[in-house]
Amino acid sequence: MPGDHSPTRQSIKKLLWLTSGYPAAPPCDAGARQGSRVNGRLDAGHCRTPHGEVFRRETPMTEPLFYVVEIDLPADDPAGDLATFRAWYANVHAPHLYEAGFTTCTSYRGIAGAMQIVDIYQAPDWSIFESARFARYRRIAAADPHLPAFMPAIPNIRTPYVPAVDGEAEAAPLAADWVTIWRLDADAALTARLADWLSAEGEALFRDRGIDRVRLLRRTRPAPTGTSNRPAAALVLESARRPADDIVDAGAAPDVLRQALGKGPHFCGYRLYPWPDDGALMASEAD
Repeated sequence: MPGDHSPTRQSIKKLLWLTSGYPAAPPCDAGARQGSRVNGRLDAGHCRTPHGEVFRRETPMTEPLFYVVEIDLPADDPAGDLATFRAWYANVHAPHLYEAGFTTCTSYRGIAGAMQIVDIYQAPDWSIFESARFARYRRIAAADPHLPAFMPAIPNIRTPYVPAVDGEAEAAPLAADWVTIWRLDADAALTARLADWLSAEGEALFRDRGIDRVRLLRRTRPAPTGTSNRPAAALVLESARRPADDIVDAGAAPDVLRQALGKGPHFCGYRLYPWPDDGALMASEAD
């Protein structure tokens, strides 16, 4: 009723979706153990994920953030729900996140791999999650009257990454019509070898296959907004056109990468927001 500000069931669901189970201090993933090995034991300064990698909870927060959020839309009305999601993302969600301090907000629709939609956000560093601007965003989002009704119940995975190596490519704004993500079960030593290989020959090999930019990323502190069970590292391949099938399914991975690839789950998708550079791709999404 007008003037009645008591919480509704829907507003409570939205609030729970945004905040329930997301403590202020980043937790380890479900089933993970906290600590690093010291004399065979784990101290409280580290966190072990389900994939076995260990990262420091006090990871420096000055590295560029590459935040990947994966979602699955409901199966009942795929076309209608996608249109609803796309309109909300472009007109409500992305503007809120830019106000919160993110420098890039993009959304990709999957053609292969893991979950249906992958949203990628960039920020100067992880500390955005502890900023007053982000806290304000969460209050606004919790009361968002435009949030699609299906959003609170959908599966989602939220994985913050930082560059595995320093470089312009890793910190550059994401502006590609196509993104392919190969997930890597790679510890620090293997990640370093992969970085050396990319610098020596790998980036040139990918360019020859139509890939415009390659980013080697590693997982960092969990986000306060959700959890992830993704492996320790990722290779992000950006292109203006749909990659070849052996890039999409990681069949083109050279031997140096195969030992880290495992079974994925990988992802390949095209840009939903902002509008694609490819006019034909944009037209196909308008149909």
